[in-house]
Amino acid sequence: MDHSGHKQRLRDKMIKGGLENSPPHEVLEVMLSFPIVRKNTNPLAHQLIQKYGSLSAVLDADYEELLTNDGVGEKTAFFLKSIPALCRYYMLDKQSDKEAFDNSDIAGEYAAKLFVDKTKECVYILCLDVGKRLINTVFIKEGGLASVELCMRDIAAAALSNNANSIILLHNHTTSMLQPSHSDLTATSKVIDAMDHIGIGFDDHIIVNKEGNYLSFEKSKLISVTKNLRP
Repeated sequence: MDHSGHKQRLRDKMIKGGLENSPPHEVLEVMLSFPIVRKNTNPLAHQLIQKYGSLSAVLDADYEELLTNDGVGEKTAFFLKSIPALCRYYMLDKQSDKEAFDNSDIAGEYAAKLFVDKTKECVYILCLDVGKRLINTVFIKEGGLASVELCMRDIAAAALSNNANSIILLHNHTTSMLQPSHSDLTATSKVIDAMDHIGIGFDDHIIVNKEGNYLSFEKSKLISVTKNLRP
């Protein structure tokens, strides 16, 4: 049976009216129609939504996990996993070209977008020029669900190789917790020491939780707390 007419009607509906009023299975059905060209993707869309509970949960599922579903091959799993990454890149690209990272809210909003699909704790740094404009966003390390062991050598190398005038440290919590742990404070203190040693400024440390809320060390006056931990 030719399902091209149904697929085109869904695409036209979304082009004209956007995605906001579309049920999740229709949005997923349209997504699946690109890697799965000649089949009706409606049953698979319903199957995946029912199994994982929501569209976002489908897109957050691991690549290997997606492959365990009947009807999902490597091409389809790759396509689904690319959607959050492409959305994140789009959002970050729009922001990075326009604003100087000269206050904690700008950095916090950027960080919230950066961690939008992360299910493990990760560390990044923002390398900034003298005008606080973004030179590069550098991935440092991915850890387990509970903690990330910071590598000072990697952070220093990234800052130096990008000719950063200053950096902002970013990391996420995979729970709802925003408040920094003692290890977060200690790690921040070590990064500040490392930057002092190579003559690069340390502007802030942003923590993002799983809901996308963020905490700024600078705004919360925690930078001074970390300095008390320094030897």
